[in-house]
Amino acid sequence: MSTILLFCCTLCYGICHDPCSRIAGSLNWREVIMVNSRLSPNIDDLDITLIRELDIGPRQSYQQLADKLPTSRNTVRRRLQRLLDEKIITFVAITSPPALGYRIHATMAITTQPGDADAVARKLSSLPNVSYLLTTTGRYDIIAATVFHDLESMLDFLDSELGSVPNVLSTEVMIGVNWMKFCLNPLTATNHAFPAVPQPHSLDALDTAIIRELESDPAQTNLDLASKLGISRPTLRKRIQALLDDDIIHIGTLVDPSIIGFPVLAVLLIKARPGDIKTAAAKLTALTEISNLIITAGSHDMIAYANFRDSRHMSKFINDQAGPIAGVIRVESMIVLHIKKISFSLLNLGLQPVDGHNSIAIK
Repeated sequence: MSTILLFCCTLCYGICHDPCSRIAGSLNWREVIMVNSRLSPNIDDLDITLIRELDIGPRQSYQQLADKLPTSRNTVRRRLQRLLDEKIITFVAITSPPALGYRIHATMAITTQPGDADAVARKLSSLPNVSYLLTTTGRYDIIAATVFHDLESMLDFLDSELGSVPNVLSTEVMIGVNWMKFCLNPLTATNHAFPAVPQPHSLDALDTAIIRELESDPAQTNLDLASKLGISRPTLRKRIQALLDDDIIHIGTLVDPSIIGFPVLAVLLIKARPGDIKTAAAKLTALTEISNLIITAGSHDMIAYANFRDSRHMSKFINDQAGPIAGVIRVESMIVLHIKKISFSLLNLGLQPVDGHNSIAIK
């Protein structure tokens, strides 16, 4: 495999507050490994370094990775295959919703009849506009991340799609205004948020085919993918690089937080004082437990996703770190019971690029 095509995602795509700022701080994972018995005994410093390199530069060859670690090419190949086989890492393609014309991101907080949350979640997870859906404890039974090309299509969804699902009692919509952090891999804390306004890019049928193929099988080699599409490898490399440079697709490494000792996923609903929202959000994004944070319009000023060792860790985080931040009025937590759907492969969700929007011309 001359070049590794590794694309991945975890919680959600984003709209970046600062597209040039891609790296946040990271936890002391060596210390975590030493003190946390939940970790796989097969993860060592070399694995962690390899995972970090893949997240920062996933299109590197085995030899390039071997030179940086440093170790042998064969060791890199064996280590990577083991990480994949043991499902410590997973690779997927992440496609930018704004770049395909889906400018509206809405988080829908749903309450259901008691005992019906799982049934409602199953029905909602089949809808293409729903990219991420989970069930939670607390005020809401279901949190769903949705994408739309305009407000009218979102209203149609609420009325016809969501409105037709039985046993839904209420829905609260929080429209995304500014995605501050989108971390796919806690070992690197690389910020994979997409810019709110995509760069001009004429997306033609070949680009769409490349994106669709990478969404379906991101581990394809350039040789295999070029052969499948009937184009040369130089043409393929040029097209993929343009998609990367223009933020149409992103690259990263998915690591299950529970594998590295953080099995508790929580949704945090945050209220801030008017005038302090951006400042508070910027400080919250610096906290390593928070993997994703978005400023929203609605009853809450921010919604965040965070990973913890246990409920005690979560409580201490809220009381000692997030809560005392200047401007933060309230932090409400909901523990995630089940993740029912995660997909950021928009074309394979069933969505199509939107014709005629400002940044992309579909040929």
